[in-house]
Amino acid sequence: MDKISLSVLSYKRVVKNEFFFMNRWFRFYWILLAMFISPYLEAQEIDSITMTQENGKVRLEYDFIQNDSNIPYELYLYSSHDNFTKPLQLASGDVGKNVYPGLNKTIIWDGAGELGNFKGEVILKIKGSVYKPFVTYINVPDRLTIKRGSIYTFEWSYDKKPEKVMLKILRKGVPVDDPKIIDNLGKYVWSVPKNTPTGKGYSLQLSDPENLIREESSHSFIIKRKVPLGFIGVPAAIIGTAAVLLFLPENGIPEPPSAPTN
Repeated sequence: MDKISLSVLSYKRVVKNEFFFMNRWFRFYWILLAMFISPYLEAQEIDSITMTQENGKVRLEYDFIQNDSNIPYELYLYSSHDNFTKPLQLASGDVGKNVYPGLNKTIIWDGAGELGNFKGEVILKIKGSVYKPFVTYINVPDRLTIKRGSIYTFEWSYDKKPEKVMLKILRKGVPVDDPKIIDNLGKYVWSVPKNTPTGKGYSLQLSDPENLIREESSHSFIIKRKVPLGFIGVPAAIIGTAAVLLFLPENGIPEPPSAPTN
């Protein structure tokens, strides 16, 4: 089974290799007013599902049981407010890439923050598949060194989708520049600013603009000075030495005068 779908729905349905968990959920107003939980298990791969409300957020807990627990999946949470079109972005926990089968899985969704003042019934669905990176970096080996003030071309292999990617240069997980939306053509030419701080912890991150949880980050790389610090000022020192020698007499440095005698 390479595709799964865990749904909080009010009816039973099984399609192809998908399995669903059905549950009438809650009505969402400015705040979460009510929640009706009546678990109904359709297939044995998903079990022990509970949903609770915590500080305006929804906590969904479940057991994800598969024959091979070493295969990673990617799971995303969807909502009926847009007919399950785009993954919800304010979900955290066991969501996104590298979710392995196992017990006590948890997803936290900030419903109030995501949907704002939406009014009406909301139905949630978790859809997923076996995890496969949508981009694979080609020339970003671990501990790559890039000099500031230089030009470096990042390259990656990619699937046809997404057609565009959001690109970020990060340092220790924090963007060092504004994100860019570029065509997903498998490369990006980076003109490294001359004032880029030197050091470790830099990485390139590519995300799906339609689903920012779906991202791939490169190995960490290092930014170094274009001219080593020890060489800065060396040419000036050499010129200064030459100038001193230029004005010395032909016979070299004269002997100091003899001390006066009484």
